[in-house]
Amino acid sequence: MKPFVYDSSAILFAVLMTAPLNGNDAAAQWEGQDGKAAQFSAVSEGVLEARGKNIYVFSRTYYPLKKDTQYTLSGEFRLPAGVQKMSPFYFGIAFYDQNKKWMHGMESCPVIGTETVLTAPANKGDRTIKVKDASKWRKQVSVTAFGIQPDGGDLPNRAISPGITNIVRQGDIWEISFRRPLSAAYPNGTTVRQQTGGPYYYTAANQPLTGNWQKILRNRIQPWTGAAYARIVIIGVIGRNSDLAVKNIQFQEMQ
Repeated sequence: MKPFVYDSSAILFAVLMTAPLNGNDAAAQWEGQDGKAAQFSAVSEGVLEARGKNIYVFSRTYYPLKKDTQYTLSGEFRLPAGVQKMSPFYFGIAFYDQNKKWMHGMESCPVIGTETVLTAPANKGDRTIKVKDASKWRKQVSVTAFGIQPDGGDLPNRAISPGITNIVRQGDIWEISFRRPLSAAYPNGTTVRQQTGGPYYYTAANQPLTGNWQKILRNRIQPWTGAAYARIVIIGVIGRNSDLAVKNIQFQEMQ
């Protein structure tokens, strides 16, 4: 595999960096949510620590993605010295479209085989829609996407409904119910599908740590359709202490 983007251990990749990074520079490669300062601090060469509540950090760089290419994400994690217990954490990838706008999984991850059409107009403020065939739709945390394209050319599709609460057959048609009213109107015959997904592509979710370095690795990451850029994301459990130490974060293109 060819190293692709970022290594917090400060190893030089000539195609990306002009000089090795020291520990302080490694910390500067990260930022918090909405551009806030990252909770990372350098404790030794290439080792970063985050302590406290609401850990939420992103790699500063938006890494360009290649079409029809899979990736590997890996990193080493442990509890900081002196810490006995922590809340689990999350480690993964945030995807962005060609305009570097964040893509939520609800906008980006179709449920295969759920393509259908409206059989009646959907008005702004409605909490139900009627569709031709929802036999392959499932009751799960999901939304309805409007104006879809069969080849996925609409993805990410941000013309989505509030969360689906019920799916019921009524004679020859199906009724889909939502948690809140629709924010836009759609005419009869509009193409729709069910979509579901989380905010990020996780390599680790609710991952517990010990005092020993633990390598976390995910191979064959397939970027979501419509994704043009990626950022690495590390998140603690919101509202709880999520102390952790990290090194050797790598996002690699698979050959």
